Amino acid sequence: MITRATSLLAGGFLALAGSVLSAEDASVTEHDVLPILLHRCVICHGANFTEGDLDLRSRAEMLKGGESGPAITLGDPDGSLIVQKIVGDEMPPKDSRGRAGIEVMSPHELATIKEWIANGAPETPVVGSESKLTERDRRHWAFQPPQKGEAPQVEVA
Repeated sequence: MITRATSLLAGGFLALAGSVLSAEDASVTEHDVLPILLHRCVICHGANFTEGDLDLRSRAEMLKGGESGPAITLGDPDGSLIVQKIVGDEMPPKDSRGRAGIEVMSPHELATIKEWIANGAPETPVVGSESKLTERDRRHWAFQPPQKGEAPQVEVA
């Protein structure tokens, strides 16, 4: 039996789902893409190894690119080297697959990366990054650089 409470609860979930799935909230950001790249690509294109002189740990590094050029072309996922290499089955290299957790990217992961690039590869907004310190706070001794003091004079007995 459907009660009034059940109907209200279901309606509330539907309203919530509608707000969660709004176009504004559905935007893919760096926050969504970097975990995929860290899981799938950074083992060869990161801190320890930079195959092809390519580091995929940040948007800035992807735009800088490697030996073959920039990894991403803003607004053009199909023109982006990273997408071309994945779709063309060149990355990860076939001889590396299965080794150290290297696996082919899932269609959902690829779609997320393509959407991110198509939207201009938006960076994750940093909330609350503005300083809450006032100029008066900054003059406090704890925020001043250390200065060498003079050694005290001691008498030797």
